[in-house]
Amino acid sequence: MNYSKLCNTYTFKHDFTENYEPKDLFYLHIPKTGGTLIENMFFHHKIGAFTEPHKWDLLEVDSKIIQSKWHIPPRHINNLDFRKVIPFTSIRDPIDRIISEYTWEPESNTEINTWIINAINKHKLDEKIYDYHLEPQVSYIKDKFGNKMPYENMILCDSKNFVNNILKFAKKYNIRIIDYEKSIPSKTSLPHPIHKTPQYLNTRHTNKQDYSKLRDKLTPYTINYIKNYYEEDFKLYEMVKLYN
Repeated sequence: MNYSKLCNTYTFKHDFTENYEPKDLFYLHIPKTGGTLIENMFFHHKIGAFTEPHKWDLLEVDSKIIQSKWHIPPRHINNLDFRKVIPFTSIRDPIDRIISEYTWEPESNTEINTWIINAINKHKLDEKIYDYHLEPQVSYIKDKFGNKMPYENMILCDSKNFVNNILKFAKKYNIRIIDYEKSIPSKTSLPHPIHKTPQYLNTRHTNKQDYSKLRDKLTPYTINYIKNYYEEDFKLYEMVKLYN
């Protein structure tokens, strides 16, 4: 997804007021759903791993989990109760999402159909593979206590309206967020909380890819394989469309 073209006609106006404390907002960062952009636009509310890594250290995660806390499904987080926060997330078309993962992974020099089939088969054996990047999106909309996130708190990540969908969510809760153009990572961005290196504006982090060409390369077999494995995600995506 080319984020640089998402809001060419939108002029951001700082006309929101902050009625909520940052602690009330909790962003469930589903991998490869535009989360880095959201974390930057909500920078002042410290919802993301890059803006407030210590917040994530407070999460009580199952001891067997060693992956990045900000990508772990809520079922593994013992002290996250959706009733005590304003939980929100972003939802993406499952095919675009797995294509995004393909372009992001260092091993993506493999032919795309082969890579997708192999990646899904790996995930069937180990949900933690690729740092939960292949975990179904439906895994993130319920906490460990069975509380479900409202559909209206799920931001649709699509190529045409993503930024506007983010703005609508922010306006609904009267949340002040950062101008889209100012939210793009640069060489002055905060360091990665683990690796301590700057988050540079690059292909791997901004997802500037022409997915239409890659999508055209998918065979009917691969598309059906994705649809079967992520059947519930496709249903979720269609439902979230109705709320954006």
